[in-house]
Amino acid sequence: MIEGEEEEEYEDPVKFLTRNHFEIAFQSARKGVNEENLKSFEKFKMENDPEYKAKAEGKDGRAEIKWPEDPNALADGGDDDMYD
Repeated sequence: MIEGEEEEEYEDPVKFLTRNHFEIAFQSARKGVNEENLKSFEKFKMENDPEYKAKAEGKDGRAEIKWPEDPNALADGGDDDMYD
């Protein structure tokens, strides 16, 4: 805006974006990344994101705890703890 000029009142013809606006936009959208780049990104993500890797391998992405077979194996009655 140039100094001394008054700002004109502007009425936005689209007050809210709706799902219909996105659907119209996606009708003419095209892919901006080729298959080679997608595969490269997928490989990078598998190597660097353990949660993504677990989901891709069909796991639910949560940490897996490997409990001992014997439920009493850790209940030895000792006073050892992880802070000693």
